[in-house]
Amino acid sequence: MLLSLILILVLGTHYSTGLSEVFSRAAEHGRIEFFNFDPDPTTRHSVFSVIIGGFFYWTSMFCTNQASVQKCMSLKSLKTAKLALYFSLIGLIAVFLMNFYTGLMTFAHYSDCDPLAAGQITAKDQLLPFYVMDVFGHIKFMAGIFVAGIFAASLG
Repeated sequence: MLLSLILILVLGTHYSTGLSEVFSRAAEHGRIEFFNFDPDPTTRHSVFSVIIGGFFYWTSMFCTNQASVQKCMSLKSLKTAKLALYFSLIGLIAVFLMNFYTGLMTFAHYSDCDPLAAGQITAKDQLLPFYVMDVFGHIKFMAGIFVAGIFAASLG
């Protein structure tokens, strides 16, 4: 999964627009919001909804999820369990940041032409597979690595 994600990031940055162009296109289209302090709970992403909602979601995933609890209980000591949770948190943040950048990179590539509106895809969740085939279709192993990454993510 990680190999697939890293390949998409590296090759996408190389073949599409470049790192600075990804962020400049996202900024000019209003796709980057770091400090939205709107207290309205119906706002999709605000500082409050991300922090409060994220706290309860990830606390439930790490503290009450059976798989997480079993993994922590199988460790030798509380110190080792805490260390494992810290490493898990670092990995989680890294994967989220890579996913956010993948979205920005895909947006930057198609910022002038919407594949959904053009009829090239029929649903929004087809955008990343379409991007992989559109941009990396000439690289023989890329489609296979992408599918393997999807299966690895679904099994994890």
